[in-house]
Amino acid sequence: MSHSRHDSSASSTMSSSWAVRLPQLWQTRHWQVRFLLPLSVLYGAVTGLRRWGYRMGLLSSYRAPVPVWIIGNLTVGGTGKTPLIQALVQQLQDRGVRVGIISRGYGGTGPFPHRVRQDDTAEQVGDEPLMLCQSLNANPNENLSVNESRSVPIVVGPDRRAAIELLLKETPLDLIISDDGLQHYALHRDVEWIVMDTARGMGNGWLLPAGPLREPQDSHPAACLLWNDTGLQVSQDLEHTQPPAKGTLNIEKPLTGIQPNVRPIEPPLERSSVRLSMRLEPGSILALGRAETPQPQPPQRVHAVAGIGNPQRFFATVTALGFEVVEHAFPDHHAYVREELKFTEPLPILTTAKDAVKLSAFSDLDLWVVPVSAVLNQAALSAVDEALARLGIGPDHNPDTH
Repeated sequence: MSHSRHDSSASSTMSSSWAVRLPQLWQTRHWQVRFLLPLSVLYGAVTGLRRWGYRMGLLSSYRAPVPVWIIGNLTVGGTGKTPLIQALVQQLQDRGVRVGIISRGYGGTGPFPHRVRQDDTAEQVGDEPLMLCQSLNANPNENLSVNESRSVPIVVGPDRRAAIELLLKETPLDLIISDDGLQHYALHRDVEWIVMDTARGMGNGWLLPAGPLREPQDSHPAACLLWNDTGLQVSQDLEHTQPPAKGTLNIEKPLTGIQPNVRPIEPPLERSSVRLSMRLEPGSILALGRAETPQPQPPQRVHAVAGIGNPQRFFATVTALGFEVVEHAFPDHHAYVREELKFTEPLPILTTAKDAVKLSAFSDLDLWVVPVSAVLNQAALSAVDEALARLGIGPDHNPDTH
């Protein structure tokens, strides 16, 4: 029996290690990912046939009674999509827009559809929806009749239509943001924003599983492209920066292994002369574990724990704050167990807000959260106003007509 448990543990460790290493390999054309190219060809054929079916009207899309704004990725994870949604919701609320969020609830067990509340668990609803709920709604289980203009209802479920119907049943909205869902063509979308990591770009330019691409680069030619410039030396005057030229990656310090001939996505047609971008800025470190322990201070040595799409970005953020970092990378959406946080060196543990919704169960540990917020450049803010004007949502808009 003990031998069986050992084998299971070893298998789990190897699986986790590969899940962390694969995104790094996607930045190269290493032989280990070249072996996966036949599967990428098959994946591309199947997904391409599906897109063709929707384009030709052979498959139908559900059109919601209110506009839907997709925030999604062409690549797998780690682009900063969730902080962007937080920032976008706040911008929309500042403009008087009543907004709700739908999400697949990746990793959650349901039942679905389900409206997310602060006392839910990540196991039920997924880590990202729970983080959004806790960050955007001040009071647990807030009734919509209380401070309705600032509450943000969030519904999760793989059936986006059912999620939208539940969302609208509980509260009137002007706009729905879909967290991810760029490839969910069964849902009609009125606005598409694609988030790209400037450092990693399109990686090796190959489709899954040999590369990070969920779709070919030209699948959404009319979508707005927003670059996450976090951690890079880019122009300070971002709103006047030209989009990346064809055949180049718009970075000054590319990651080791990125192929120089990998072509980034074409600049969106309506943004041919303006570059939409954002940066992630860390906030004050917050206590998650034992309150009696002193807050870590630079240049203190700390453990940095991250189970997100791009753990290296978090490690770089903690390092930039002045800490000496011991890195612990886990797969995206990782379900932690206590033993994984029992490190030989007894140091404070710093983690992400996304990981915090799962690590809060270990409150007896010396845990601290480093939250980040997305700061949009002026071009992105202008794009928000232009999108609302195009949708007919603004000061003269009558929300009761929906």
